[in-house]
Amino acid sequence: METTAFFISLLVPFAALYYFYCKIIPSPRQQVAGYQLPPGSTGWPIIGETLEYLRTARNGVPEKSVADRRRKYSDGSCKVFKTSLLGEPMAMLCTAAGNKFLFSNENKLVKTWWPAIFEKLFSNTEKIDYSKQAVRNRKDIFPFLKPDAVRIHVRVMDQVTKRHFDTYWSSLDQEQVVKFHSLAKKYTLSLSCRLFLNIEDPQVIAKLEK
Repeated sequence: METTAFFISLLVPFAALYYFYCKIIPSPRQQVAGYQLPPGSTGWPIIGETLEYLRTARNGVPEKSVADRRRKYSDGSCKVFKTSLLGEPMAMLCTAAGNKFLFSNENKLVKTWWPAIFEKLFSNTEKIDYSKQAVRNRKDIFPFLKPDAVRIHVRVMDQVTKRHFDTYWSSLDQEQVVKFHSLAKKYTLSLSCRLFLNIEDPQVIAKLEK
């Protein structure tokens, strides 16, 4: 109990100092005139709104965090709001127009980046240019999205889907509880193995899943 009180006594002034530094003392970005920030909140010092987002993600509904804030800051038509996730202030774009703006202006008005905590967790001896890496990844994926390739994929996906339903769903009773999340993961892994690795052996897929 004394140890807990000691850590709390250290945490409170630290959080207060951090809040004072970040909220009251304007940063260079806040001092720039002429910018109108979108509605929203950066939440708690340091952690921001990360915990709320992770909670909804753990429940399988990460979009609920976005939908709740869209309703909070407007009647649900909010197109963009500010927040703070993983220690980084950011803006969340909520519409197709926002996505189009991002992808059509990459390396022009915006560029790919990772939060600082990710760079520390997944640090590499080589300095990674995430913008170039993102472009390279899209070039690797593009052959799979060509019309001829898509036609082939659709046929394979249909075969894998039918096999999956025959194996895991057709024998279920009407009153039996369906563990949808685990079955969805099995299906996704089976499809990925078939499309990207050309693996169909159920035993090999089961080992990969384990």
